[in-house]
Parts: sequence; structure tokens; C-alpha cells
Amino acid sequence: MKKNTLISVLTIASLPAMAAVDNAQLPENIRVPGGHVEKLQVQGEGKIIYVCSAKAGAPGQYEWTLLQPQATLYNAQRQPVGQYYAGPRWDLDDGSQAVGKPVAGMTAQGGIPLQLVKIDETRGEGALRNTSYVQRLGTQGGLPPTSLCDKINDRAVEEVPYKATYVFYQPSKP
Repeated sequence: MKKNTLISVLTIASLPAMAAVDNAQLPENIRVPGGHVEKLQVQGEGKIIYVCSAKAGAPGQYEWTLLQPQATLYNAQRQPVGQYYAGPRWDLDDGSQAVGKPVAGMTAQGGIPLQLVKIDETRGEGALRNTSYVQRLGTQGGLPPTSLCDKINDRAVEEVPYKATYVFYQPSKP
């Protein structure tokens, strides 16, 4: 293992965690199923990118639609440890990656929806290895723009800042 890879693994995995999530206190549709344990939390800070486009099935109407998210991931000490992208996909500086599909979401006051993502694939030997689920919690901002979206603004792009906590889970050990 290269020296800077070892430092990245230590930065991500060995620093104190944020407060553990109590799934019993969360709405049922975004709870992680039994048989999985929390392994990592990171804070995502970045932007949600929207594009103004014609509304499907509604001639002459336009709406802001999600183009992609982009965020830097931070550990509890505010050190950058990775990136978050469309997919959804999380890439950590230790070389690990998790890619999944949203299975549930719910509206959050003042932020993009809370979300439960089932991970379909992990890569690398780092902190995201064997990740089974990810929750997006504590969202702030990132909601679609309130600026005018019409034929004149067709294909306009706007970036909206957001924050969220991403909680990673793995299967419980037998």
C-alpha cells in the first residue's frame, strides 16, 4: 500500500465518528433493514445542478429538473475524504467506491429529500468495501431554483448549494 493511500485510509477510518444513527427514530421507509450495521458517516457539502427544460407531456410548460449533484465529503474533523456524484456514487480518497440505486425517499423541511440507497456495487479495499446501504439524512438546501423557468430560459443551468449527512452500512457479522 502506498504511503498516501495508508494516510487516506487512516484519515477516513480511524477518526472519531459522528453520533450513531438510531434507525428506530427514522421514518420507516428510510430505515436500513435489519441485519445491517452502521460503518461510516460523512458530511457532504456541494451543489445540486438543475437545468430548465420542457415539462414532459405538458406542451408549453417548463420546469427545473435535476441534472446532477456534486459534493465534497468530509469526516467529523472537517477533513475532505472523498466526492459524491450522480449515480448515486461515492468515491473516497482511500480508493474505495460505492454505487447504488435509491429505494425510498421522503420530503425534508428546508432541504432535498431524505433518502435510502441500496448499494449494488463496491470497488476497492477501503472504507466503502462491503457497503450495503447508504442513508442521506440532515439535508439542508439543494431544492430546485425558484427563478423563472420558461421557453426563454430553456436549457438554463443553476447550481444550488446543499449539505447532507451520508451514513454507510454493511451487513452484520454472523
